[in-house]
Amino acid sequence: MNGRPPPPDQAERDVILRDLDLNLLVEAGAGSGKTTSLVGRILGLIRSGTSRIDEIAAVTFTRK
Repeated sequence: MNGRPPPPDQAERDVILRDLDLNLLVEAGAGSGKTTSLVGRILGLIRSGTSRIDEIAAVTFTRK
């Protein structure tokens, strides 16, 4: 561990990584870890055998 306390939304972050049978919309500010969570979720789907990489669609967008 890095010695820092967990973020206040750690329970929600855990759902993103753990509950792979849910469809989720993650809305959060810039730099909050959305892309890291998305990559972790994709890896979880692949590692669990739930999906292959060619079966996964990940959609992100920004309003800029």
